[in-house]
Amino acid sequence: MKNNKFSKDEALFKKVNNILANTSYKYWVCHGTLLGIIRDKAILPWDHDIDFAVWKDEVSIKEIEKLFNLNGFHQEYIFGEMDCLHFVSGSKKIDISFYEKKNGLASIKWIAPNNKFKNKFFIFVAERLCAPNNIKKLKFDFTSIKSFIRVLFSNFLISIYPFFSSKLKKKIFKYSQNYFNYIGYSYPEELMQFKNIIFLDEQVPVPIDSERCLFLTYGADWKTPKKNYTWHEEAKNLIKLS
Repeated sequence: MKNNKFSKDEALFKKVNNILANTSYKYWVCHGTLLGIIRDKAILPWDHDIDFAVWKDEVSIKEIEKLFNLNGFHQEYIFGEMDCLHFVSGSKKIDISFYEKKNGLASIKWIAPNNKFKNKFFIFVAERLCAPNNIKKLKFDFTSIKSFIRVLFSNFLISIYPFFSSKLKKKIFKYSQNYFNYIGYSYPEELMQFKNIIFLDEQVPVPIDSERCLFLTYGADWKTPKKNYTWHEEAKNLIKLS
């Protein structure tokens, strides 16, 4: 008989927690998932991600990639140098963030959307010249001239990829980093101590002072649900990273 005690989101959370618990890695629940567990005693239904974190100096990105690939997760490609991996499985994405300790802060490096046309354009070009294996050619969109030109230009860039040397591609990628908006959450390093709590019938690691962490990220009104929260505009503990 099928056990319907847990929802799909809850079952996915438990699967990831068990995968990490069966390693020697120190890990913890963070961000929107931590907010849901502490405030609502639940996985937030409107949150697109399930968030866990590890220390960057204790586990490599390659190790986490291998671990999740072996457990049936599909990795989502991201262009840029983020300290985060995204995996897809069922109802939500799984985010594994790699926190780094520096100058008394524990922080994470993400890419925030960039609204400047020049920056978006150069990243668009660099992505197609440096990583075409992860960018599929698009079907032509005749709904507008703008859409048609975008598809035409994208497919053209992908088609000329073989004519670029590896050295030139590396130079293009390195230069493209100047156009990314790298920011991320940050916490005083002393707050990053952890304890286990019971959630969904199992041990789950969270910061000892979870409420303080949530206050630093979401502000004084963190106990008030907000479905349209925009992290790169509203988080209170963002720092600029290079």
